[in-house]
Amino acid sequence: MPYRVRLAIVLLSLAGGAVALQPELQTSQYQVQCYGVADGLPQGSVQAILQLPDGALLLGTNRGVVRFDGARAAPLLIDGSPSLTNVQVHRMGRFEDEVWIAAFDGLYRWRENSLDHYTQKDGLPQDRVTAILPTSDGAYVGTHGGSVFLPRKSDRFGPAQPLGDMRASEFDFDPDGLFWAAALDGVWRRGLDGQWTALTQIDNGGIYWSTLRDASGTRWLGARTRLAQLDGETLKTVPAEQGLPAQPVRAILQDRDRQLWFATAGAGLYRRQGERFERVPGLRSDVVFALQEDNEGNLWAGTSSGVCRVRDGAMMNFGLAEGIGTDFVLSIHAASNGSTYVGSNGRGLYAITDGAVEALGNPGGDPFVNLITGIGDRLLVTSNAGSFFYEKPSFTPVHPALGNRQIAWAALDDDGVLWFRSGVKPLERLVGDTLSEHALGDDGGPSRWGFRGRDGAVWLTTTKALYRARGTEVAQQMALPPSPVAACQIQDARGIVWCTSSDGVLRVDPKAQRVQVIRDPSMGQLALLALLEDDTGGLWIASTAGLFYASFSDLDAAANGAPANLRRFDERHGMRSSEFARAYAPGLASAGADGQHWWATLGGVLKTDPQQLIEVRTPPSLAIVRLRADGGVVPERAWHQLPPDVVNIDIDFSARSLTDAASLQLRHRLLPLSEEWSETQGRQFSALGLPSGRYRFELQATLDRRQWQTVAGEFTIQPHWYQRWWARAAFIAFGMLLVIAIPVLRIAHLRRRAAELSHLVEERTAALHVANRRLDQIARTDALTGIANRRRFDEAMLELSEQAPQPVALLLADVDHFKRYNDSRGHPAGDECLRLVAGAMRSVLPQTGALLARYGGEEFAVLLVGASDPQQLADQLRNAVRALALPHEANPPDDIVTISIGLAASSGLGETSEHLLHRADHALYSAKSTGRDRVCLG
Repeated sequence: MPYRVRLAIVLLSLAGGAVALQPELQTSQYQVQCYGVADGLPQGSVQAILQLPDGALLLGTNRGVVRFDGARAAPLLIDGSPSLTNVQVHRMGRFEDEVWIAAFDGLYRWRENSLDHYTQKDGLPQDRVTAILPTSDGAYVGTHGGSVFLPRKSDRFGPAQPLGDMRASEFDFDPDGLFWAAALDGVWRRGLDGQWTALTQIDNGGIYWSTLRDASGTRWLGARTRLAQLDGETLKTVPAEQGLPAQPVRAILQDRDRQLWFATAGAGLYRRQGERFERVPGLRSDVVFALQEDNEGNLWAGTSSGVCRVRDGAMMNFGLAEGIGTDFVLSIHAASNGSTYVGSNGRGLYAITDGAVEALGNPGGDPFVNLITGIGDRLLVTSNAGSFFYEKPSFTPVHPALGNRQIAWAALDDDGVLWFRSGVKPLERLVGDTLSEHALGDDGGPSRWGFRGRDGAVWLTTTKALYRARGTEVAQQMALPPSPVAACQIQDARGIVWCTSSDGVLRVDPKAQRVQVIRDPSMGQLALLALLEDDTGGLWIASTAGLFYASFSDLDAAANGAPANLRRFDERHGMRSSEFARAYAPGLASAGADGQHWWATLGGVLKTDPQQLIEVRTPPSLAIVRLRADGGVVPERAWHQLPPDVVNIDIDFSARSLTDAASLQLRHRLLPLSEEWSETQGRQFSALGLPSGRYRFELQATLDRRQWQTVAGEFTIQPHWYQRWWARAAFIAFGMLLVIAIPVLRIAHLRRRAAELSHLVEERTAALHVANRRLDQIARTDALTGIANRRRFDEAMLELSEQAPQPVALLLADVDHFKRYNDSRGHPAGDECLRLVAGAMRSVLPQTGALLARYGGEEFAVLLVGASDPQQLADQLRNAVRALALPHEANPPDDIVTISIGLAASSGLGETSEHLLHRADHALYSAKSTGRDRVCLG
C-alpha cells in the first residue's frame, strides 16, 4: 500500500450517512460559494467534477485537471510532477481507484502513479472524446466520430469494439438492463439483446447532452434547447410554465435525498420541487456544465466562471427573497408559540412560522420597528410612533402616559413587574396600569440595557454600574470599569453576568465584586453587539464582522490570561451579511424554546443551530503525500536512508474539508528538533540543513481547535563517514598520540613567544594609556557644540556635593522658541545656531571656576564655583548671544535668536546640588513665562 494512502486519515462520512441538502429550504436559503482562477484554477470553465477516494475533488477545465481541497486548487501530480496541465476536459468517470478523463485530445486513464493515453491509434473513432463510463468489464467511450467499448484485459484495455455511429455525450444504465446514451445525434438505447438502436421516434438527430433515470423510474433527457421526460416511448417536453427556461441542460443529478438538480448552459442551476423548477441564486455564471454531490452532502456545480458549492448547514437566512420586505432587519424575538417576530427597517412587523413569512403590519402606523421583546404571552413592539403590545391582529399602546415615546429596552421580572426605559428616563416600572419612575444613584445616566436573569430579577446597566431590579426594589450590585459599557445581557447558571463593551467581553462576578475583560486577537477592533447563551455551555457574540463562539470554560480561562479559542463564523459559513443590525441596541438576538438562535443582520434574519455549528460532523481529511530531498521525490522505502549531504527536506501533505474549509486550521512540528507546534496555512513543510539523525514529522488539523486529527511520518538522514563509530575511534587514537607529542613542541614555542609578548605588552600598555585619556575627553564632550556634555555636567555636580562647602552658582539657559527656528529653517540651520550660541557663551566665561555644558537639546548649563557676581555674568551671556544677531522671525519683538536664563546661587552650606538645580530650573521657567530674553533669580 502506498505511503500516502497508509498514512492518510480520511474521515469522510459514508454516502448513506452524510447529510444532503435540506429539501424544505427555499433555494435562496442555500449557501453558495464559488472558487475560480484566484483560488488556483488554471481556467474558469469547469467542465467536469469527480470526487476521488481520498475525498478531494478532481476538476476538469479547458486548461487541464486539478485537485481541489474545498478552498484551493493545485495541479494534479503524478509521480511528483504536474500532469494533465494542458488538456481540454469534457467529462470524467471513476471505477474504484481508476479515474478516466474524456478530453479533446483523447482518453486518459489515471491510477496511482501511472497514466495511460488512448487515441485513434488505439482504436478510438476520433481523438475528441465526449463521454466515458468505466465499469468492471471495461470502458464505454463516446467520441465525435462514434462510440466504442474498451474491454478490460488485465492491466490494459482494448482492442476497441465499435458500438455504432452514435456520438455519445453521456451513458447511463437502467436497473432493468437497458443501456442509454444521450448523443449529439439523438437518443440511443441498447436492448437486452445487446443491440444499439437510434430512437428516431423520440428525436431523430437532435443534440442531447445528458440523461438520468431518477428513483421514481422517470428518465430525464437534457437536450440543446429543452428538458424532456421519457414516458414509455413518448418524449414529453417540460413546459416553460414549470419554471425551467428553454436552455441546454448539460447535467442532471439526483442527490441522496432524491432531489433532482438540473444544470443549464445559460439559465443557471435548478432544483425540481414538486412540479416546479426553482433556480438557485448566487452562482458566478449561468452557464453550468457539471454537477457532483460529495460525500459530505454538498452539491458542486462546474460553471464557466469556476466551481461553486451549494450547501445548507446550520445557518438559514430570511430576507427579501423569502418574503420580508427588506434585508435590513432591526430587531427579532423568538416567541414561545413557535413564531419568530421580525422588526424591519421601514417595512413593518413580520412573523416567521414553520419557515413561512407573514406581514403583520405597522405598529402605530409606522413601518420602522426598532424593538421587539416578549412580555409574558404578549409581544412588546416599538416603532417610531411609540410602543405597543401586539396580540394578533392589533397593536395596543403600552400605557397612555408614554404617548409616542419609544421604549429602548424592556424586561419582565418573576413578580410580574415590567421594567423598561423610554426616552431619557433612567428607569421606569409598570405594574398593571400603574406607571412609576425610578432614579439611579450613580449619575451614570439612564439604563442602557436590561435583561431578565436566571434568578428572576431584571439586571440593568448604566455607564458606571450594574443594578438588579425586582418587585419594588432597585439595588446597585457593583461598579463597572470606566470604559464605555454597551450592555450586560447574560447571566449564566453560576450567577456570572456577561457583557459587551468597547474593551471586549466583560465577565462580571457580582458575588466576588470582580470584573474581568476578555479580548481575543481574532476580534481585532470589532464592535461587540449582542450575546446569546446556548444549551451546550457556550456563549455566542455578535460583532460588526461576524459571529464568535467560545465555551464558558474557555472564557473563564481567557479571563485569567489563557487563549479564548474563539471560533468565528461569517459569509463563508452561510451568513448573507456578517454585519449585525445596530450597535449597542437590544433586540438583535433571541433564543428560541427549541434552542435555535435568531439574529438581526443587514442581510436579513439569520437563524442558527448552535449545536450543529459547533459540532464537527465530518472531520477534515489529512495525509502526508510525499517527501522530497533536494527537489527529488524519495520513494517510501528510502525514507530511512536519506544521504548525509541532503540540504533541503520538503514534506508535501494534503488537508481538506469540503464543507467547512474556512475553519480548517493546521499545525506541525518536527521531533526532536522542536516540541512546539507551528501554525501553518500552506501544504508543505520545509527544513534546511538538518544534521544526521532520525526525525518524526507530525501534522495536525482541526475545525474547532478541540478535535485534532493527526498523521505522522519518520525519516532518517544517514551520517557522514567521519561521523560513524569506527571513524570516531580512529580520531581518538590519533588524538592520544598528539596529546603526547604536542606538549613537548609547544613548551619550546611558548618560551620564545613569551619574550616577544612581554615586549609587545609594554608598548601596547603605553599606547593604551594615551588612547584612554583621549576617549575620556571625547566621552565628556558634546559632539555638536564642542563644549562639555550632560555626563560631564552631572559629574561636576556630584564632585561639588562631595567637596567642602563653597559659594557656587548655577545658570540654566534655553534658546527661545527654538522649535519654531527648527521648523522654519530646518535642522541643519538649528544645529549651526546651537554651535554659535555655545561659542558666544564660552567667549565671556572666565578661564577658571566655570563649566559650560550642553544640558539637553537647546538647553545649556553654566556651573560657577566661587563667582563673585553671577548676575552680571548671566547678563553678559545673554548679551553675547544677542550680539550674534542671528535672524529668528518667530521670536518677536527683535526677530533674532535670544536666550532665557534661570540663575540660582548658594553659599554651599546646607543646600544639596539637587535643590540648587531645582531652583535654577524654576527660575528658567519664570524667565520663559514672563517674556523670555531675560535673567530670573531662583
